[in-house]
Amino acid sequence: MEPKIFKTALLNNRGPSVMSAVNEGLEATVADLGALLDAGEGAVVTLVAGETRLAAHRAVLGARSPVFAATFRHDTAEARRGKVVIRDVEGPVLRQLLVYCYTGEAPQLAGVAPQLLTAADKYGLTALKGRCEQQLVAQLDVHNAAAAAVLAVRHSCPGLVESAVAFIREHSHRVMASQGWADAVLNSPCEVIEIHRLLADLHQESSEPTTQDSEPPAATPPESGHGGTPAAASDAAPPPTDLHPRVHEPTTQDSEPPAATPPESGHGGTPAAASDAAPPPTDLHPRVHEPTTQDSEPPAATPPEVAHGGTPAAAVPPPTDRISRVRNLSAKEKRRRLLQAAKDGALEDLRALLAVGADTGSWDWYGWTALHYAVKRGDVQAVRCLLNSGAEVEVSTWWGDTPLHRAAMKNNVEVVSALAASGADVNARAAFRWTPLHFTAMYGHTEVVTALLDMGADRNAVNETRDTPLKLAIENNRDQLLDILK
Repeated sequence: MEPKIFKTALLNNRGPSVMSAVNEGLEATVADLGALLDAGEGAVVTLVAGETRLAAHRAVLGARSPVFAATFRHDTAEARRGKVVIRDVEGPVLRQLLVYCYTGEAPQLAGVAPQLLTAADKYGLTALKGRCEQQLVAQLDVHNAAAAAVLAVRHSCPGLVESAVAFIREHSHRVMASQGWADAVLNSPCEVIEIHRLLADLHQESSEPTTQDSEPPAATPPESGHGGTPAAASDAAPPPTDLHPRVHEPTTQDSEPPAATPPESGHGGTPAAASDAAPPPTDLHPRVHEPTTQDSEPPAATPPEVAHGGTPAAAVPPPTDRISRVRNLSAKEKRRRLLQAAKDGALEDLRALLAVGADTGSWDWYGWTALHYAVKRGDVQAVRCLLNSGAEVEVSTWWGDTPLHRAAMKNNVEVVSALAASGADVNARAAFRWTPLHFTAMYGHTEVVTALLDMGADRNAVNETRDTPLKLAIENNRDQLLDILK
């Protein structure tokens, strides 16, 4: 899709909610200016931004901005002196802010939209903020998309978040090879973590697992660029990542990878004895599938007698008719259907596919396995079924998320407990060295925070920018977690 057409479509899709705010602001302008008729002595205040000084009427500022209104209503230093110093807004941006307060227009919006959006958010100018969102969506390109997404996440702009994230996914390789992406990774790691999560969620909602006729493209380990971002990426390659890339040797039509022999004991998800031909276990390190011949099918998985926690591996065995329908499928098709069953929550299909040896280690274009899909759905039965059949509990996505990271993000205590009981590392590191506790502290998930701490999560763990879970909780106003994390 051409970038111009893409941006126009996104803008039109987000139009009603943003336009509503803009229209309300324009309709209120005349009423706000009418307050000048009653303004008396002391009605003028000076706004200062650097070397810029602008005179304005308190009545207009107070009517347009709830923040200015509160400043002038109370006995503040600004109200007494008649001067407001604005330290985080540049002179040209302040001028546009003031012009908007008086006229409902921002003539130079195209040049200052990012800074003006920040100022509009600070002073509660909802209509101006919406107009800035419109402008930024219209200006999206591969160089500024990362900055726009960071700005949208930081200032809670749902429309711009959706548009910027969709644009990044549409042009992922070019965006992630740009200086703009490198700057975002270096300067705004918390926002980039959220963008990664949104990209993964968007992919799950908009795409199907790999089909029988399409294998995931081979991943070429990228060269390191600024902030751990690849310096260059091919348009045919999967999304680049600064984590240890996993290498997937694409199989041909006549070659299938062997299935991993299920473990005797489910704890840790590690087989008691593995065949030399079986793919090696992985954490964040490269995973390599060695091709075999067309006639080599993975052996059927034999469910262990005792699952994690002493629960039978299959409380309800899959119906024989379901097994018969999938028994003779190719290994590739079994893998595809296993991913789809986990994604859809089709538990009986999942059990049948596992019973005939579907490979639990298969992943899709973004590195998601069936276990990741089941965790995302919060499907505890599917999660346990996969773990009992040998699914690797420490497998990671392209962004470094293990199933436990995803469960922590989704605030699912039961799934977190099931993964931990199977040997998941509660202090595993994802992108930028975030642990599951970092994620759940940022999102304010009290029950999961408590559960992870009980399981041995390190409350003093620091990520790449030296943030502890407590610091993230404070920065995101998660007051209910402060005593727990101290």
